[in-house]
Amino acid sequence: MLCTPVIRDYPIAFAREAKKFIDSRKEKLLFNIVDARNVTHVKLLRFLGFKFIRVITYGPNNLPFIEFCKLCADPQQLSV
Repeated sequence: MLCTPVIRDYPIAFAREAKKFIDSRKEKLLFNIVDARNVTHVKLLRFLGFKFIRVITYGPNNLPFIEFCKLCADPQQLSV
């Protein structure tokens, strides 16, 4: 869904629905990587409350990607 250019036509509606979806997740931790050149996705991830950890090189062309995560559960409920 994020690969479609339609996100640029309805950015506010898309961001609000994405936030609802992320907030409804039951996982304690969400994480992944995003292409650092993809400014739209980085901006969306920031809006959704994700934290950026580090820049890594990834893939056959060693392109820059940003590792990101979000703690979704109440920190007091997490077992260490």
